[in-house]
Amino acid sequence: MRRHSFIIAVTLFGIALGAMVAAFTYYSVEKRFIKDIENDVFQLQEKLAAELARYSEIPVVLSTDPRLKRLLRVPNSKRLSSGTNQLLEDWNARLNSDVIYLMDKDGQTLAASNFASDSSFVGYNYSYRPYFQQAIEGNKGRYYALGVVSDKRGYYFSYPVWDGDTISGVLTLKVDLSIIDRIWDQQQFDYLIADPLGVIFYSSRDECSTRHCPF
Repeated sequence: MRRHSFIIAVTLFGIALGAMVAAFTYYSVEKRFIKDIENDVFQLQEKLAAELARYSEIPVVLSTDPRLKRLLRVPNSKRLSSGTNQLLEDWNARLNSDVIYLMDKDGQTLAASNFASDSSFVGYNYSYRPYFQQAIEGNKGRYYALGVVSDKRGYYFSYPVWDGDTISGVLTLKVDLSIIDRIWDQQQFDYLIADPLGVIFYSSRDECSTRHCPF
């Protein structure tokens, strides 16, 4: 009887000890996994913020180019339009952005870096876009959207074109969000990125919408 009780006690002790070891191991692995995720998220955040910050200042600098003002003053000039299209195309190639385009004060696109493509923005009106409305009021504009013409996701940065004390137009630069794939090659988990309003503008899973995601 004592031997039987001893065996039961040892067995129970072994089970309890095994459970403790399993719990400790699980906790250690979980803690390490969470720490790895936090480190990865922090790195992605830092790289993405730096990349987008770099692009956000470009329209501010480029908007001062007098060639933009000339076209805005004489929007029907074919010569000025052609020259500005070429200028924007050159800028876009050097900056590795998706599209750069110039709109008048009513939101009508007068010139664009993609003027020669089938998905040219020239002639389209974007006055309803928040990034245009922000810029036409004298502020830096930034907004995520799915392109109406290109059908490509992008982050838009805009800035007013000042002609003296008057805003005569808006210069906008669109960044293709594939830059995230370029700067982030360490994906070990599914993730999504949202702006301050909670709008999801990028995800590692294509089925995520702009506000909802299954994970």
